[in-house]
Amino acid sequence: MVSGFSSLMGAQLISAILIVSAIPVANRELDDSSAFVALIGDRAYVLGLARAVPVTSGEITDLRWSETGKTVLIERYETTPVKDERESSAMMCSLMLWNRRTNGLVQVHRYDAKQDPVYDFGVMPDDKTVYIVSENVRTESSTLTISTIGQPPEVLRASPDEYVLAANTVGTSTLMVAVGSLGDSGTPQVSLFNLTTRNWTPIPISLKGGEVISPIGANDRTSYLLRISSRSSKEVAYLRYVIGSGKLQPVTSKEFNDALQTRPGPNLPITAEYGQETLANGVKVPSIILRGTNEPPTNSRPDRPLHFAVGVNRFELAPIGDGVIYTLDGLLIYRDIKDKDRAEYESPEGPLTRNQAILNAKQVGMALLMYAADNDDFLPAGAFREAILPYLKDEGPLEGFIYTYQGGKWDDLREPGNTPLGFIKGPGGTATVYADGSVRWKDDT
Repeated sequence: MVSGFSSLMGAQLISAILIVSAIPVANRELDDSSAFVALIGDRAYVLGLARAVPVTSGEITDLRWSETGKTVLIERYETTPVKDERESSAMMCSLMLWNRRTNGLVQVHRYDAKQDPVYDFGVMPDDKTVYIVSENVRTESSTLTISTIGQPPEVLRASPDEYVLAANTVGTSTLMVAVGSLGDSGTPQVSLFNLTTRNWTPIPISLKGGEVISPIGANDRTSYLLRISSRSSKEVAYLRYVIGSGKLQPVTSKEFNDALQTRPGPNLPITAEYGQETLANGVKVPSIILRGTNEPPTNSRPDRPLHFAVGVNRFELAPIGDGVIYTLDGLLIYRDIKDKDRAEYESPEGPLTRNQAILNAKQVGMALLMYAADNDDFLPAGAFREAILPYLKDEGPLEGFIYTYQGGKWDDLREPGNTPLGFIKGPGGTATVYADGSVRWKDDT
């Protein structure tokens, strides 16, 4: 016996086939026109298709681009505490280095967040060396680990009354490391680690016991700035160490603070920020907004920011603004950002960009209905992506789709045509798919 749902399914499937076949073949070379676009000044920033980064299960807690923009350092907490001989349980974490070009992922450090928490890390300019500063809870001491893929790690352990600070690399090969004293005794030390030679070079800085030193990479890319303070007085000193000459020079607090504000990387015409979107069920969730760094002149064409990745958790814009990486629905996703002439995308809501969002929503809607037809009329609950992927040719239509339905039997719906299943945030509006397979477009305005 054929249910009413299955009969509807047949009609909807025919409709879907007709819609897919109606895509204009003449526009195949305009692939970028179907991507999301931000209009900033006289430029258009085109968001490319998503690429999944192959991270295993666990909570991603931090993302950090390298200075070159070729790699990203990913911090991941494992979901299940594991037994450890030293303690009743341990919370294991991993630092993994992702290569943007190859999509390869390599674990560079694994640690117990309860016993050896990591509080600073970064990627050196060779894009295969990571520095990690951690603290041993049992001994109350800190450790610097410099890990290069394929080589034994360099480890610098401070004594129990000392701390370690590492500054970002300067130029192509140096990392500044400060070992300071926590008490009134001991002699703080500052050294440079050379990535090429693997040698340590001490810097002759005379400090009093109890003084704290903080290094940062200067924006001139040839020196480091140092801030020296004391717990016993309010006096603060600022120094510049020039790598080539080995000279120490005094600087003002303004020079030091300006360097902090400009680090890292160049000024970009675009920025990625947290936004907020309202789902079809009224729930507000975070999203990403790609917008201009500065306000456009009054006599220029208005900017059009781009909203995307609704439901995002974490994200980082690449150092030169040519890509973005973020977490969504437990996945780690990367997308290119291409800089093009605004004239190619002058229409704020071009028909191709709008039609692509509607088409993707339609295909996801059909996949949801086909899944229900094969599963006793039940729509998926929870992880819908894995459930409906076999009903799609590829993952393309799932780009940016937010599933808002909580699962249940299709026959129990009183008004399928007014029950939203999910939506795709398109340029200038939203394409919402309903339980009868229909899709409606709503302009943002």
